[in-house]
Amino acid sequence: MPSPYGPKFRRNPGTPWALAALAVLIAGGILFAGSPAITIDLMMHESYFVLPTGAALVYVSLAFALIGLIYFGFARIFGRKLNPVLSAIHFWLTLIAISALITRSVLISRSGSATPGSALISLRLAGAVGVIGLLGFYVSLPVFLFNLVWSSFRGRKL
Repeated sequence: MPSPYGPKFRRNPGTPWALAALAVLIAGGILFAGSPAITIDLMMHESYFVLPTGAALVYVSLAFALIGLIYFGFARIFGRKLNPVLSAIHFWLTLIAISALITRSVLISRSGSATPGSALISLRLAGAVGVIGLLGFYVSLPVFLFNLVWSSFRGRKL
């Protein structure tokens, strides 16, 4: 950690995952805390989207923490370092995919209180954003697996 005595911050591929897990957990907590404040239009169908979105954010933060644990512990288990470029590509692709899927959930939850014409546009946009999010996951997972396999045999030794 940086200190008044000099910078001692060592860059690790797991650091962005840990910070993202914390940020998503805070966002999920804010969403959970803000959902009871929506009492003007309290219909049952809105709770189907508000509560699962907050729970999904908590599960996403858990997934980010587990991936960060894999990145932190890989060097200690295998004695080799993961490729930092592939780690960064995996992180950003996954973060974009998660952001797209969260945006999709918000668009779907907001389409219930809109006019019929704008609700249809919102649902079409939500479908397109969801496809982008799923494609991001499908691209990022092989990058992660390739990084694990390649680094376990060819990664730099500690």
